[in-house]
Amino acid sequence: MSGPGIRSLEDLFELCIPEPNTGCWLWSFGLANGYGSLRHPVTGRAHRLAAHLSGRDIVGVCVLHKCDTPACVNPEHLFLWSQADNNRDAARKCRQRSCNRGKAQCIRGHALTGENLKTQLREGGTRRTCRTCLRAAQLERVTRLIEVRKCVRCMGANERGTTLCVSCTAKATATRAARRERAGAA
Repeated sequence: MSGPGIRSLEDLFELCIPEPNTGCWLWSFGLANGYGSLRHPVTGRAHRLAAHLSGRDIVGVCVLHKCDTPACVNPEHLFLWSQADNNRDAARKCRQRSCNRGKAQCIRGHALTGENLKTQLREGGTRRTCRTCLRAAQLERVTRLIEVRKCVRCMGANERGTTLCVSCTAKATATRAARRERAGAA
C-alpha cells in the first residue's frame, strides 16, 4: 500500500486541492518543507509517489516540478532529472544557501560592500547581510513597539512612550554608571 491507502492516481487526487489557475494538484494530507509528505519506504514524498503511480521509474533520479510548486502532485507537472541537473537548476533559481555569495547588491538595491556589509559565520557557510536594511528593520520594530507602548528590552508595558520602561531605564543607568566607574578606576 502506498501512503494513506493510495493505490492509483485517482486515490492521490482525492487527497489534493485542485488549483484552477495553474492546474496544480495541491497535496493536502501533510507537508514537510513545502513538499507533500507521507510515510512510504520507496517514494517518501507525495510528488515522487505521483510520478511512480504515473508509471515512471523514479529510482536514483530526482522528481522536479515544472510549475515550481513543491506541494503540487499533478503528474503532468513533474519531470525526472539527475541530481547534478537538479543542483544546477537550484543554483540558477537561487535556491541554494550560497546564492548570495556573489551578489553586489541586496534585494532593495543597497551595495553589499565595505561598511554596509555584515558577515556572520554560520553552520554551512557565511551569511552576508545589508546593514542598511538591518537598521531599517530595527528602527521599524522599535517604532512599532513604542506605538503600542511596549518596552523594547523587556516587552513589558511602557506608559512613558519611550523606548525603555522605568525598570529597564533604571537598570541601564546603573549599568552605565558601573562601566564609567570601572573605566575611571582603570
